[in-house]
Amino acid sequence: MRWMMVLVVAIALGAGGLFSNLGSSVRSTEAQEATPSAAILEEPAVGVAGRDRLTPVLASIIGRETAPVLASDGKYYVVYELLITNTMNSPSSLEAVTVLDADNGNEILQLNAEAMVEQEALRLLDREPAADAVLPANAGRILMLAVTFDSADEIPAALAHRIDTLGQSAFSIGVTPSTYVAANLGLSGQAPPVLSSPLRGEGWISAEGCCSPASHHVNGVFAINGTFAVGQRFAIDYIRIDDKGRLVAGDPSIQANWIGFRAPVLAAADGVVVSTNNELPNQVPTIMPDQSTMSLEEIEGNHVIIDHGNGLFTFYGHLDPGSVAVEVGEQVKTGDQLGLVGDSGGSQIAHLHFHVMDRANPAEADGYPFVFDSFVLAGQADFNELVPALEGEAAFPSRAELDPVTRELEMPLSYTIVDFPDE
Repeated sequence: MRWMMVLVVAIALGAGGLFSNLGSSVRSTEAQEATPSAAILEEPAVGVAGRDRLTPVLASIIGRETAPVLASDGKYYVVYELLITNTMNSPSSLEAVTVLDADNGNEILQLNAEAMVEQEALRLLDREPAADAVLPANAGRILMLAVTFDSADEIPAALAHRIDTLGQSAFSIGVTPSTYVAANLGLSGQAPPVLSSPLRGEGWISAEGCCSPASHHVNGVFAINGTFAVGQRFAIDYIRIDDKGRLVAGDPSIQANWIGFRAPVLAAADGVVVSTNNELPNQVPTIMPDQSTMSLEEIEGNHVIIDHGNGLFTFYGHLDPGSVAVEVGEQVKTGDQLGLVGDSGGSQIAHLHFHVMDRANPAEADGYPFVFDSFVLAGQADFNELVPALEGEAAFPSRAELDPVTRELEMPLSYTIVDFPDE
């Protein structure tokens, strides 16, 4: 939810991307000497045919069921996280994780240790990038995954994961390899909800959106109420630029000069309002408040949460104080005005934080994918343009540089520039 200046890393399936070939993994001399034999690699999954196996490093899915989503690059994404836990009293190296079709065992992608670290997909439990793929004794890591498919026909009913580790087990002397399959993830039979856009007009940048682990929304794994929650997995911070590519026209310290400030925020679908806040002040533009002094509810800022049924809720955050136009229990229709874009809560500049989640409490919810019924993909912004834009420069592309194309039933990817139809 908070605005963080983090490097956006492009996720691509293939050479040079996050999911590189296993063969490019760099190992120590000791690791090379302990390469698993073919017999070990071919051992069945845990518990198959009564063959119990010691699995010193555990892998489990964080969160609940998810669904593939068609994104604005034409690919389908499955975004989720694995909790990797070393149960031994000595270090273990995470050599590779391979995503499999759970039904037939076909490999979908492989991640080696080098790629996990270089692309910041492997994280400490406090969300910081891991310096290496070594799991300390009795410690855990979070692995962030974004699996892509070129077509819907390629998507399996469920995913599984082959875990390759190198370390000491309870019944071995020295370092030994271990390979086993764990952590099945069923892909929901439901399609992502089709929503109307929560904003209108041109020049909205989908900042900090899906699907890079560098996004503070994607890597927003927090321990809430006794479990991990990833409510903002598919969240977007919508900031607005003018025809010159500016976020702000004039003195950046004046809220009214920010292009998106007080733009109407609209209900993305029919539903019932279940939560609001309307009293928190706006922050000083470009200055991130000290969130350590704020409650989780204060960090969310002024907001509206709508229950759309079927376990889906939409969240609209950081609204302008006094602008919330609905009350808890009120029935709303698609396109009804909920409030105005503001800078309240854990916010650095005027923007709308929007996401879909699976329960009414945003702190303990899981984020769920969604698509917009229609939008115009106008162009692509560069994260590196953000800092000069915050200082008032015309750093983002001007309107004349954009090439708008209408898209339907897709989710805008991070830092795409989109136009929403006026209705």
